[in-house]
Amino acid sequence: MRWRRLSGLSVTARQGDINQGRSASRSVLFFHQELFMRTHYCGEINADFIDQTVELCGWVNRRRDHGGVIFIDLRDRSGLIQVVYDPDVEEVFATAEHVRNEFVLRVKGRVRARPEGTVNPELATGEIEVLGRELEILNHA
Repeated sequence: MRWRRLSGLSVTARQGDINQGRSASRSVLFFHQELFMRTHYCGEINADFIDQTVELCGWVNRRRDHGGVIFIDLRDRSGLIQVVYDPDVEEVFATAEHVRNEFVLRVKGRVRARPEGTVNPELATGEIEVLGRELEILNHA
């Protein structure tokens, strides 16, 4: 199981009490990762995250279809990241084909280094991309 440590938050639950309706009495809490929509913000991801699985939420800044591979530039308050969908996972790829600009998405995938020659030095996340394995459309535009 994956747990996340949060400090100094004003919340209404503490470890062990999340499902029991008790109030919080500590400022350091541990929550199971599945309670969150995302594990990171788009602009936080860098080369240190290579080979890690991340969950991101954001708006589609741009969608490109390059002969069977779909690229989605996902943005949130912290920045922009490129998510790649290939036809290996047919159901997810079919969903990615319907995505348009300004859709709100939740994606899950593995961070990998961009192939040589595709690095974008103008982006903070330009050295990496996320290979999408799951895709949920939260809102259509």
